[in-house]
Amino acid sequence: MRILFVMDNAIECNDSNSNIGRLIIEYLRKNNQIYILTHGDRSETQRVFEDNRNLFYHIIEFDYERRKRKYTQFRKIVSKWKKILFLLRHPILLWSCIIYQKSAKEEYVSAYVHSIEKLCKKYGMDGVVAISSPYSTAKAMARAKVMAKKLLYQLDPYSQNYYMRNQPKRVREEHEVLESVDCIITTDLIFEENRNNQLKKYHYKMKSLNYPNVRKINNSYETIDFSQEKINCVFIGNFYKDIRHPKFMIQLFSNHELGDIMLHIVGGTYDGDLSEYMQDIPGKVKFYGRKSSKISFQYLMNADILVSLNNTISNQMPGKIFDYISTGKPIINICKTNKCPTLKILEKYPMVLNIIEEEEAIEKMVQKVFEFCYQYKGKQIEFDEIRMLYNEYTIDVVGQQFEDILKKLVGNI
Repeated sequence: MRILFVMDNAIECNDSNSNIGRLIIEYLRKNNQIYILTHGDRSETQRVFEDNRNLFYHIIEFDYERRKRKYTQFRKIVSKWKKILFLLRHPILLWSCIIYQKSAKEEYVSAYVHSIEKLCKKYGMDGVVAISSPYSTAKAMARAKVMAKKLLYQLDPYSQNYYMRNQPKRVREEHEVLESVDCIITTDLIFEENRNNQLKKYHYKMKSLNYPNVRKINNSYETIDFSQEKINCVFIGNFYKDIRHPKFMIQLFSNHELGDIMLHIVGGTYDGDLSEYMQDIPGKVKFYGRKSSKISFQYLMNADILVSLNNTISNQMPGKIFDYISTGKPIINICKTNKCPTLKILEKYPMVLNIIEEEEAIEKMVQKVFEFCYQYKGKQIEFDEIRMLYNEYTIDVVGQQFEDILKKLVGNI
């Protein structure tokens, strides 16, 4: 089969959607020709995979990237007066911000639509797969006029996101996409929820697949210069004001009763309101900023203990929990709610401490973290045991299921 994957920036994104998309592509290209439509630096993008066998790239370069960086810098400023001062010092930025807000996303979608149509016509694609998020990739695929079958790979809720639910624009956009596509592969959480909500009329198009990112991780990662006198805990990911606020986690690990336990945070935030929490606490908490997927895994593989901070949204699984499981390392799993979907996933994991956020009980939690870290420091589960426990989440199993759905969709079986 000739399959076109529509992705956001394939090299810079270290989010779960991009990482999982790369795993699916890696599996499918063994027996199929895979075309990747993305944007970013051409030379860097073509080094995402170790070799380019059965891979073909089409890279879009956008004029608005510089404006986007400036706009992001502007959003991170917390103080209203500092924002005004920033605009006075950068008068062109005000217009750039307006232009970016109004036109950049549509420019993104239009460029992708044009490229999808061009590539399908030139190479005779059997299928087009949009990896969402961002949802702009899905909108582009939906609007493209092509003969190829369209498959949406959706791991996160869009209009059914609890913090953005029923926003009229999001609802219209999701209906537009689901009306156009031939098949939707999604998570069990979204699949079950969509049986009886306003998207139920598209349920017949939906297939539920597990996350595919339980796999054996190459241990040849470079050493990170962690202090050997500390128990080094690592969190990988980004923070969001509404769904993944870091306050509890920072308070927990900055407690001096934890002794030599230190938290290393690889990630950041797009919310300026969270900047007060993004400060190093000497000897307790250290921030490293956003890193590539490869470098992030170096931190994971050098950690003594892994820390997961989950979402307030119960219909969205943090995909990185399966990356954590793959390492076989001890996991401290911090949940915002007792309905967090990670609790069920980690029921059978041998080395886990589940914590439900309760600020009034933080002293009790400190003692549990202390005991867990000292009990499990340096321990690691062999991948053979991980595979037996989580075989249904491995790329070999889920990748084959994904390929079978594609073959049936395009009529190859």
